[in-house]
Parts: sequence; structure tokens; C-alpha cells
Amino acid sequence: MEKERFTDFYHTTICELRNTMCENIAGIKYIDNFEGIYDEYLNQKTLLKYLIKNEAEADERNNHEDGSNLLDRHKIAACITAAVAKTKLIYDITTNDKDSDGYILGKSNRMNEQLGFASGMNCLMMLMVEENRDQYWLQEIKDGQFFLPETNNTTADITGNYPTYKDSIVRALYYSNVMSGIQTLMLSNIFFLLEEYHKKTCELNKKNTS
Repeated sequence: MEKERFTDFYHTTICELRNTMCENIAGIKYIDNFEGIYDEYLNQKTLLKYLIKNEAEADERNNHEDGSNLLDRHKIAACITAAVAKTKLIYDITTNDKDSDGYILGKSNRMNEQLGFASGMNCLMMLMVEENRDQYWLQEIKDGQFFLPETNNTTADITGNYPTYKDSIVRALYYSNVMSGIQTLMLSNIFFLLEEYHKKTCELNKKNTS
């Protein structure tokens, strides 16, 4: 994704998602930082290309052909997710009022990771529509629906709700971001699997209604 298009995506998608998430929430402050996010996106893209190149060279040495050195839509979505989560457009200003020794990761603000995943999903859906024509699974995306896996969580969170798949992804992104860094290549594989899950769900729904 070139800078001109990234600029448009930032203003029409990332900022709109951010504004909606922060609307009417006390203690939350958000900022604009296009240059910071774009710079981090380029960092993530460069690192991902380096990792893919190493894998491709290993495959070549083993006489395997692999076209995964191209940044497909799953990898672009992963780079955007990581860039948004790491750059942090959203801040919990009430953190300053808390005793530092009483700060608990499990109750910390994960809105940047939530914004990152939502931005990545929107990028993925946008590119799925652009790069495919007349596919049976496109209409749901055009209608704003994307099927995510169900979860079997039996333990409620602190709000009394049972975590969804999206909640689990956001939590994983948060701990990765805090502890060891978001693994963009692994995240791109997750986006690939989510796309396949959506397609398969649409296929099964079509068979059940025909």
C-alpha cells in the first residue's frame, strides 16, 4: 500500500474507527499521528519482507518453490494491525491517578490493540472485495458482515461477559505488544485463516439455504 492510499485509509478508516471507539468514554484521550503510524507500517513491512526473504531462500536451498515473498492482503493487514497497536493513538488518562504498584495488566486499557485489529480487518475486507469478483462470499462483506470463529469460553471476564474470538485476539495482541512484540508473520497467517473461515461459513450457509 503506497503512501497516498495509506493516507486515505488512515483518515477514512483508522481515524473513524478510533473516533467511534472513544466516543462518550470518560478518561480516554486520542491523538492524531499519521506520520508515526505510516513510519511504523513501513518498519513492519520491511521486517516482514526480510523474514519472507529468509524463508524463500531456505525453500530454494531445499528445492521448494514458494511465492509467499509477495506482500498479499493478509500481510498488509498484519502490518497495519501492528503499526496501529504499536503507535498508540488512544490513551487512558486516568492511569496517572493510579498507584504504579497497583497497575494490573489484566485490567489495563487494550483499546489500541482493539483499534489495530479492527483496522487490519477492515483492510483485509477492502482488499478481498477489490481483488475478487463475483464470489459468493463477497456479498456478506459488502453488507458489513464477516464471520469469525465461535469460542467455547466458560469463564466470564470482569464485566460478567464471556470473551468472544475478537476479545481473545485483542488480548493476545496486547500481551504480545507489551512482552515480546507483535509477530507480524504469524498475524498474517491468522488473517489468512480468518478469510478461509469466512469463505467456508458462507459456503455452508449457501448450501443450507439452497
